[in-house]
Amino acid sequence: MTLVAGFTGRDGIVLCADNESLYGDYSKKRVEKIKWGRKNRADFSYAIAAATDSEEYVQMVESDLQFGVMERFEVYEPEKIHEAIKRYLHEFHLQHVWPRTDSAAAPRIHTLIVLHPDSSARAYPLLLHTTETAVNIVHDPYCCIGVGAHLANFILGRLVPNHGGRKAHLLSTAVYLLKQVHENITGIGPGTDVYYFENKGPMEILREDSEQFKAIRDRSEPLDQAWGNIFEFMTDVSASHWDEEENFIELSQEIKEQRSAMREIFRKAQEQQEQTKNKMEEYRRAHPKMGTDDIPF
Repeated sequence: MTLVAGFTGRDGIVLCADNESLYGDYSKKRVEKIKWGRKNRADFSYAIAAATDSEEYVQMVESDLQFGVMERFEVYEPEKIHEAIKRYLHEFHLQHVWPRTDSAAAPRIHTLIVLHPDSSARAYPLLLHTTETAVNIVHDPYCCIGVGAHLANFILGRLVPNHGGRKAHLLSTAVYLLKQVHENITGIGPGTDVYYFENKGPMEILREDSEQFKAIRDRSEPLDQAWGNIFEFMTDVSASHWDEEENFIELSQEIKEQRSAMREIFRKAQEQQEQTKNKMEEYRRAHPKMGTDDIPF
């Protein structure tokens, strides 16, 4: 069972997924459901995540899209990539799905794909949603696939504004979403790494085991309490004027405290990123022949 969610904002695109797959009726396995890649010398990267009721077909589709489609392109040409994905899905269904006599037993493949051009390409990242042989650009603020999609859509409909949020809001939303769906739908694993694709900027990964990820996740319960208090304040019309004023002051203070805590989480994360970046630059200067992949941190 799977949840994959992609949502867009003013600063970029987020792609996140749970990390549990069910083999047969009883065997569970931890998997990384988002496949990120970049061909050498290409001016764009990509990420692919699929959902279906057949794990074997998920692996096949993800591998074919990665190595049979994406790795053929060095230049960011979204129209041609779009057509190549469509041709592959048509061939896949022609070979593996449509020949089945029992259409109810045929696998239904959904994928979310992010195309992320380098800043030099002068283009913005795209979020694509494929279902069977259809390939569409996601223009809505969010799109979810898998068993957890219904609850995820319900949650995101209340968290993601139509105009799109900023980076901190998108990352916080991803962590909160993964926690809520995991806790409320059987078979959905806990969240894994969150991928963030910045408009005309780099790709970043919010690691599941990072202090930032854990800190955001730990703020979920206080945030739920705050939202409950907001709803009560807005609907308790029987409260007196003085009670209303007092409740408003308490609610404002609660919101300020939550915002301050979140700001500190992201400040610490930014500080840690800068320290890591400086260490990498110092290491490169000290070891000029060392490749990027060989840096030990």
